[in-house]
Amino acid sequence: MNTIFRIRKLLDTVILLVGLATVMVLVLIFALSLRLRRREIDAIVKLACGRLVIAQLIGAEIVIIAVFSAVSADSQRGFTL
Repeated sequence: MNTIFRIRKLLDTVILLVGLATVMVLVLIFALSLRLRRREIDAIVKLACGRLVIAQLIGAEIVIIAVFSAVSADSQRGFTL
């Protein structure tokens, strides 16, 4: 019985590390996306849009990506190989 609990603890740790790595990759992707789109953001600023509007645009992008990811993951849940 002790072995089962050790395996469960190991699996919990692995899942936590994979989740942390996933979050770090997502942060990296969005940071690189912002760097890549720097000229677009500068153009938006020149059109007299404030920081709040830019933050809303970036927030909307993140929400859209999260929603499509969740829908995609949910549709794939029933699919097994």
